[in-house]
Amino acid sequence: NPISAAGPCQLESLVTLTETLGCVGIECEVDTVHYVQLNVSSSRQVLYEYVNAPCVVLGFYAGNPVADASGEEATCADGRLTLASGPCCASPSETMGTATCDLYHGERTTYATAEARCMDEGMSLCSFSTVDTTTCGDFTRYWAGE
Repeated sequence: NPISAAGPCQLESLVTLTETLGCVGIECEVDTVHYVQLNVSSSRQVLYEYVNAPCVVLGFYAGNPVADASGEEATCADGRLTLASGPCCASPSETMGTATCDLYHGERTTYATAEARCMDEGMSLCSFSTVDTTTCGDFTRYWAGE
């Protein structure tokens, strides 16, 4: 929405997409995104936060366990939702999961995606008491294996 026909764009602070945009590259491998980058010109990029449409999600769910990096504050969550990341273990008996770093910092995946990515690395999604977050950061929720 340019100010004039030859003028620069006036970017809106709130944009509602009327259709689903196609993915490009690594975007096609993720379950959801947090931000969308708009390349206004070759020298100007703008980030928009992606906000899911409001919906009702049950507060308690007899589903897959989710915990914080310390293994505390575990809850059960609907594994179909993009709520956590996946720590992988070389064997199910390990108590320290390895944060997978996923495809971008802070990525949240479904339980199935986290499990598949661990399997692709020859590992398994593990039940853990702590997660080594030295390479990927902290403050992330992690899917815990069953």
